[in-house]
Formats: sequence, C-alpha cells, structure tokens
Amino acid sequence: MRDLAAHGDRSMRLESLVSRILVLKPDIARIALTAVAGGAAPPVSRWIEDDEDAEPVGLKYRSSRQLVGVLECRPKQSPYITLELNNGQPLYVRGRESPVFLALSLPPMPDPPATVKNSLHHYVQNHALWTALHLAPSGRRILISVTQGPDRIMRRYAEAFDLKGWSAFTPFAPKTESEKRLFNEARATCVDYCGAGSSEVRLLDRGIATSHGQMPQRLRRLMVELIDKQVCPITIATATLTEGVNLPFDLIILPSLERIVEIGINGAPVSDIIPTSEFRNLAGRAGRPGAAEAMEGLTLVCLPTANSASAPGKQQEQRRQRDDYVANLNRMLNLLALEESADLVVYAPLQTLLASIWSKLRDNLGLRTVVELHTFLEQTMPEAVGADLGVGSPALLDMLGDSLDELDAVIIAALDEIDRLEGLPAAALEEALSRVWRRTFTRYASAVEGWMEAAFIKRGQAVVERLYPDSAQRRALYQIGFTPFVGRQFQQISPQINAALKSAADYGSRSTEERFTLFWHIGQLVRNGRGFGFTARGAAEAALIERWHDVAGWWLQREGAVPPEATDCGAGRALSRTISSFVLVWLSVQLSRKHGMRALAI
Repeated sequence: MRDLAAHGDRSMRLESLVSRILVLKPDIARIALTAVAGGAAPPVSRWIEDDEDAEPVGLKYRSSRQLVGVLECRPKQSPYITLELNNGQPLYVRGRESPVFLALSLPPMPDPPATVKNSLHHYVQNHALWTALHLAPSGRRILISVTQGPDRIMRRYAEAFDLKGWSAFTPFAPKTESEKRLFNEARATCVDYCGAGSSEVRLLDRGIATSHGQMPQRLRRLMVELIDKQVCPITIATATLTEGVNLPFDLIILPSLERIVEIGINGAPVSDIIPTSEFRNLAGRAGRPGAAEAMEGLTLVCLPTANSASAPGKQQEQRRQRDDYVANLNRMLNLLALEESADLVVYAPLQTLLASIWSKLRDNLGLRTVVELHTFLEQTMPEAVGADLGVGSPALLDMLGDSLDELDAVIIAALDEIDRLEGLPAAALEEALSRVWRRTFTRYASAVEGWMEAAFIKRGQAVVERLYPDSAQRRALYQIGFTPFVGRQFQQISPQINAALKSAADYGSRSTEERFTLFWHIGQLVRNGRGFGFTARGAAEAALIERWHDVAGWWLQREGAVPPEATDCGAGRALSRTISSFVLVWLSVQLSRKHGMRALAI
C-alpha cells in the first residue's frame, strides 16, 4: 500500500500502460507471457482478451525439478535441510509423517561474537553464507538473495571473514586467462566506483559477486558477466538481478522472506513477506536447463530453530523473532499452495489504490456513504488532504493525498492519450472514462467491488472539469512524467533548470570547477523538491545529503574533494546521479515537445 501512495509501484504503472494500449489499440496483437502469475493467470487472460470466458493456456511441464525447502540454522550444529515442495506440490514420503530431509556433512558455523549472536537476523545471514561457502566447492552455483538492505548485509558478509574460524576457506583465483582478464576488469571497475576498501571489492576478492539496484550500470554488467561465465561461484544480490535473465544458479538461499513495506505513524517499520510472484521468479532461476549444472533447482528459506544469543535479556526477543520466521514461511507456503489451486483472491493495483482511498476516508474523515465519497472525489485536490505530500510520508492523511495524486496520474495519462489520438470533446468524457475502466485489470480482478467504477469515473470527470481544467496543463504534467502534484512542484523550478542547462552547451570544454558549479546550482534547485529531490533512507544518507556538495565534488573529481567513506560510496553515487537525472528529464521533455513523444519518467 505504501508503494502505491509513494508513486513507486511498478505493477500500477504496468496496469495503467497496458490498459491505455488496449483502449487505443483494441485490435492489436497481444501475448501475455509469465511464469509467475499463479492464481492471477485467469483474470489476466480475461483482461488481455477482454473476454469473460477466456482461460489461460498453461504448461505444467517443467524441464527440471523445482524444489523448495528450509535451511535450518542451529547454533553449533551442522546445517540441515528439509524439503517442502516439489514442482509446487507438497513433498512427503508415503507412510512417514516426518519431512524429507538432507543432513549435510558440513562443519558447524564457529560460535560468533556477541555482536553477531545478539542479532538473530545477523546470525542467520552469516549462517547462510557459511553454508554457501562450503557447498560451492562441489560445483554448485549459489545465489544468496537479499530482500532489503543490501549494503548492510554485504558489509556483514565482508566482515564475516575476519571472524574466528572463517579464514580457512581456500583463496579465490580465476581458473583461466580469459576469466582472469574479466575478473581484473570487474575488480578495477569495482574499485573505481565503490572504493578499494568497499564491501563489494572485499567480497569479490573472495570469489563472491554482488549486484543491487544502486550499482552503476557498467559495474552491474560486469558482475552479471562474472556470474554468467561462472567465474564467481557465489552471488549476493537483490531481486533486481533475477528479473528477466537466465543465470547459472543451482541453489538459491533466502536469509529472510521479509521486506519493510512502509513506516508506521510512530516511525516503526512495517514488514511483510515478499510477493509470491517474486518468490516464484527467484525459484524459477534455479536449475534452468542450459544455464545451471544440475537437473533440479533448489530454493532454501532460512529458518532459525534456536536462539543464537546467550544473553538472558535477548531470549524473549529472539523467541518472538523465530516465531515470525516460522509464520512467514508458513504463510508463503500456504499462498503458493493456494495459487496452485487457483482459489486465490486476486488484487489489482488500481483496485488496491481505490480501496485504500475509501478506507482512509472512512477511518480518518468519517465518510460513510457513496454519496459522500463522490462529493469528496469531485472537489478535493491532494494537497487539501495532507500537508506533507510527495515525500513518502507515513502519516495517513498524507498517504491519502498521495493516493489521490497517484489516481490522478492514471486518469490524466489515459485521457491525454485519447485526446491526442481521437479527440476528447466534453460530451464524450464519461464514455472515455468508462472505456478506460473496462480495459483495466481491476475490472477483471476477483477483489473488485461494485462502487469502484463509479468512483473512478467521478474522479476522472472532476480532474478534467474542476481540478485540472486546462488541457495544456494536463498535457504538460503528463509529459513531465511525475504525478500531477509532484509535477506542479517541478514546474516551479523547471524554468531555472532549463535556463541552466541551455547555458551549458559548452559543458564538454568546461573545467572541472565550472562543471561542479553547474551541478551545484542544479542541486540547490532540486534538493528539497517534493517527489523528485534528495531522499534519505536512513541517518547515514541524511548525513550525506547535508554535505551533498562535497559528494558531488568527489563524483566530478573536483580538485581537493574529500571522498566519502567506503561504506557511503554507493549512497554518494546515487545522490550524484539524482542531479544527473534532471539533465535526462530535460532532454526527454525537449524531445517530447519536438517529436510528440512522452517524456521518460526518471
């Protein structure tokens, strides 16, 4: 829910884009292919075909077995594997109640210091790496998939090799000259981007490749090449690595199924398990024919079966955390089984957004009737609801305002494209909105509710007739690519950015100091922007933002610039790229105006 309000949900963008295509090009040839739809396959087929009787065409055949199991983490004992699913079905031995298990002949992980043991999550993460390091010499290609905080986990893994008992692993060295050349190129690039003492470099020296969303594209490409050519036997990565690519993994280990999905009003993080589609996508990368060595893929979820801490004050906390691990695992297995039976209630992004808006109106503003809902939708701008919009505020009224803004973005995009291609006279507005609604995935999702279509149409009419009545303004906001509220904030500074960029036609011949001055000027303009400025995910990044000009100077190789600490380099690069992205936004808007194309949303 938080992602929808914070304008960061890709599923919403996908539903909006495909719906617009189906409205404007109803006869276009279309094929929807997915290996992870699960229980969503029937409504997806009805949506794509615009036919209530359409059914998905699926193949149950799998060229390799897909096993899902549990890696039990037990202090001072060898790793232990139980197998839960085989090709989506529960796995058991006839006549036995105990699960199928694999007792690994691996040494127990050495007892770590209290700084590790007192954090059950840290202990489980190290246990996953310990297991991977001992299985890798057998020829298995192993992915440790992390659901959040890759910088923190990579740092913990790099520091793990300094712990007692971890120094005995065989030093890593590429096997052939071609592998050595590739490895050296990747390492030099890693040093250049991340710093010689960074976690990425320290892990690479151990034969462990890394990949995450903040990694520069060139380095990420080299890391993928190391993985693809099987130079590095172990990979630590976020889900961005495995989206749409075939890589040679035999075994995938998930230290956790949890991910922080929002920040509560009290400032505490709220977590949930990763979507089943993401889990299926991960599991489908293990044992792929032609990519991996084995004829089966194995995906293991880590499960601590005992407390790692010895301190009395940590026992209750870690028991609760172990219960959470068990609950998350059972919930994932139950959802996977439910999808196999096609009995899953399917929620669409637009449906979820509308339900969230109505729920917040009832709970926070006391609205109770559909008439009250329609009145609100017909009259209310997002900023009239919340005071801190566009920045991912966890306050409920701010989330309500951001949700309205997200809905307005869907409506403006659809109506502008209809207007461009077909024209949109005032008398045809309601029918145009009905056409858009009829081609949304939400209309076919099992969780759709009867009031939603009318609410969507009421808001759409208000957007055109009251809230954004100027068609030129709607088109400009659509071209910018942000949601309307965020786009209006950007319009306040875009003339100054435009002027600065136009004056920089000689950028290539400028001195480093002159280039830095341009970036400093643009950075000052955008740093506090709502929805497009600098954002911090924690205290370390907030501290970097306070000295962002120093970071930009380091990134531009300004003379005398002090580089960030190795652990801050990734955040520093991301901060500097935020400024660079405005150059791309500006260029794309110019292309849009010149050639009639939509600006890219950076």
